[in-house]
This record gives sequence, structure tokens and C-alpha cells, in this order.
Amino acid sequence: MRFFSRLILWIGLISAPLFSQNFVLQNQGEILAPKSIGFIQMLSEELYQKSGVALYVAVRDELEGENQKEVRKAWKEGILQNLKAPYGVIFFVKSHKKIDIVLNPEIKGIDGSRIITEYMVPILMQEKGLPNPKVSASILNGYAQLADEIAESKGESLENNLIVDKSGSNNLVRYSIYVMLGIMLTIIAFIYVFGRLKK
Repeated sequence: MRFFSRLILWIGLISAPLFSQNFVLQNQGEILAPKSIGFIQMLSEELYQKSGVALYVAVRDELEGENQKEVRKAWKEGILQNLKAPYGVIFFVKSHKKIDIVLNPEIKGIDGSRIITEYMVPILMQEKGLPNPKVSASILNGYAQLADEIAESKGESLENNLIVDKSGSNNLVRYSIYVMLGIMLTIIAFIYVFGRLKK
């Protein structure tokens, strides 16, 4: 009996990769390291099991064509037409310096632009030239945040997710505060100087 139990377990472990879904749709230029791909696969499977939403990543080093916007649009449409909703996709084209997040259907409370601005762009801006390790880190950070938000929208939590780097979000808030203080001080200084001139 124990032999058959072990045999079934062994068959399951061997056959699992054959039937598992590939959540990294493209990785041209090997921008994502093997460990990053492994993490995406693991977390996407957990997210899919718990929420029913498939979260994918499509990364390219470059896309050829004179009109970058039209080329990216055609590329994304070619990928999306083969996916079954509900799904989410993080798109990144290194040569275009463009990131996009698509959710189908859209999920209330999840703003792809905010995730890009707060959790992905700050990491990309840390080093010039967009080296692959930074791109990979940026994509993983945005991916982890998006996965968390999708899970939370379904009343679930992810056990295998990483700790998201929120420094970009914190820096944005800090920058906004500094700007507001600067505006206020400028107004006060203007009122003070204008008042003295009138005297």
C-alpha cells in the first residue's frame, strides 16, 4: 500500500510541470532571470487556485517597427487574443521604456497606472541604461503588488508572495509634501514682501 502511495506521489511530481500553465508568456533577451521566472510561476499558480485569475508577464528586449505605439499595440493584441478571462498581464518593452498592465475584466480598486508609477518606475530610475537585474526587480515588485491586490479583491491572501518594496510610494508622498510646503512658503514670502512694499 505504501509502495502505491509513493508511486502516485512520484507520478504527480513528474507530471505536474507538463500540465502546469506557463505564466511567463515571453522573455526575449532573458531579461527575467530563471529564479524570477520560477517565482512568477509559483505565485501565479497559487493566485489562480485561490482567485481564478491568471496573472501573466510578457517581456521583450525590443520590438521592431517605425511606429512604436502601433507595434506595441499589435504585439499586445496578439497575446491577449489567446488568453481566457479573467486574467491580468504585465507588459514590458525595454527598448521602448514602456510598461503596461492589462486586466480583463477590470477589478474595482486596482489601478494599473498607480502600480506602475509607485512600485515599478522608482526601481527602474535607480540606475541608468535599464540593466536587466533592475528591470527584473521592477517587474517582480509590480507583479507581487498586483498579485496581492487581485487576491485581496477576492478575499484571499497569498502565502508565497514576497515583501513589496514600497519605497517608491513613500518617496512620492514625501515629494508631494515637499512641493506643497514649497508652494506655501513661496506664497507667504510673496505676501510678506508685497506687504512691506505697500508700506
